[in-house]
Amino acid sequence: MAPAELLGLAQNFRNEVRALDVEYRSPRVLVSDLFLKSNATILKPYTQLQHLQSTMGLKFYFVPFSTAGVTIAVLAELEHGLKEPLAERIELSFKNGDTHTPEYLSKVNPNGVVPAIVHDGVPIWESGAITMYLGETFGVDRSLYPAAGVQRGEAMKWIVWSAVNLASHGRNLGAFLRAEKSDGETEAQTEAKKINGEAAKKGIDDGLAILDGALQGKDYLLGDIYSLADTHIWSFMAWLTMMKVDVDKFPNVKAWSERVGSRPALKNAF
Repeated sequence: MAPAELLGLAQNFRNEVRALDVEYRSPRVLVSDLFLKSNATILKPYTQLQHLQSTMGLKFYFVPFSTAGVTIAVLAELEHGLKEPLAERIELSFKNGDTHTPEYLSKVNPNGVVPAIVHDGVPIWESGAITMYLGETFGVDRSLYPAAGVQRGEAMKWIVWSAVNLASHGRNLGAFLRAEKSDGETEAQTEAKKINGEAAKKGIDDGLAILDGALQGKDYLLGDIYSLADTHIWSFMAWLTMMKVDVDKFPNVKAWSERVGSRPALKNAF
């Protein structure tokens, strides 16, 4: 096909798009008009209505004062300054067994816990996965989550690390602090509980030391750039403080936590 014919074909396609009277934004990056013309059934025009419908399909399932606080903080950042919330909130109760109903287990989270989101009918659970998904879907355009590349990889590293490290040790410490001596408990069992509790405390301290080192000379985990990775890990700080973890031993973590907590979106997040 001659160059003039190619240009004519591209111009005809542009005219067809204008005739649709919608804002056109290709879901692909750096694709040619000719490619779009030949794949018109796959790459359809993106309209504000389609975006609105996608946003309206987001539901957030939570229990107050639970680990769902991570997602509460993330959504607070993403929704800050918006006229309407991104997600519909659905409050549940552990006491009433809401997270173990057949409907919740089959359609939301088969693990019977929170947080969980459902977006356009697709359930997503685990707080780390939720943060990364919301960041990729809504956070990039709001400069709250890195675009694809090494910085996104670094953000993902910290989000997953917090779930594997801080959260797991925190759960163990919480279980130890809540445990009461039962009738018939042997001295050996009592000692085992104590050992597990001390191990959990050490695990948290070791994790905070890693975080403290990573924040040396930096305002945020990614340097000068605040991201939802900071939001995600910051949400654990109040939980750790309630369990009498001494964060003051880690000056970089303490300064960072105060810096993040002073953000307008997070001042009244909980």
